[in-house]
Amino acid sequence: MFDTALAARVGATQGAESISLRRSLGVKFETIALQPELAAVRIPGVGRALMHRFGVYSHLMTWAMVLRAGAEGTVDAAWGGRDRVRFNPSPSDMARAVQGVALLARMMFEAGAREVWPGLYGVPATLRRIDDVRAIDAMPPDPRHFSFISTHLFGAARMGADPRTSVVGPDFQTHEVRGLYVVDSSVFPTNLGVNPQHSIMAMSRLAATQIAGRGHARHAA
Repeated sequence: MFDTALAARVGATQGAESISLRRSLGVKFETIALQPELAAVRIPGVGRALMHRFGVYSHLMTWAMVLRAGAEGTVDAAWGGRDRVRFNPSPSDMARAVQGVALLARMMFEAGAREVWPGLYGVPATLRRIDDVRAIDAMPPDPRHFSFISTHLFGAARMGADPRTSVVGPDFQTHEVRGLYVVDSSVFPTNLGVNPQHSIMAMSRLAATQIAGRGHARHAA
C-alpha cells in the first residue's frame, strides 16, 4: 500500500516482471492486476479492518513471487474415477520461497510502500517498515504457511524417446496408440519456470506442421 493512488488496474496484468533472480534463486517477481472482487478475498483482515484496507484499493500494488519448484507431483486415479493431483514442495523449494518473498517485501519498501501485506501464516498481517521483513526471514519453510497457487502443470504426458519414461515421442505421437497426438504443456519434460503461452504456441505450430506434412506425403504416395 502506497501513499499515492496508483494505476495498477490500467494496462496488461503481469505486464512487468523481474527475472534477475531466475538463475541464482529460481524465482521471479511479476505484477498481478487484481480486480476488486479478487482483491477483497486476498486482502487480510475481517470486519472493519478488512473494509479499512479495502478502502485504499486504489493505492494498492500487487506483486507475486513465482517459484520454479524442483519437486515433482503425481497424477493418479482418485475415488469415483476422478483425477487426483498431488504436489509437495521440497525443503529446498521452501527455503527459496521464504527468501524470495522476503526479497519481494523489501523491494516494495524500497519502492516507497507505506505498508506491505505478505499474507503469510505466522507473520504479521501488516509490515510497516523494512526491518519488519525479518519476520519473514524467521518463518519456518512450511508450505502450509503460504498461499500457493499452481497455475501451470507440466509433464503429465512428457515427451521422450523411451516409452518407459515418457508418454509421447518427439513427433508428439503417443507410444501406445498410433495416430493419437498430445500437443499441450503436458508434454514438456520439465518445469519451464516461466509462463508457457509462447512455448505452447510454438510447439503447437511445429506439431501441426509435422502432422500436416506427413498427411500430404501419404496422399501424394
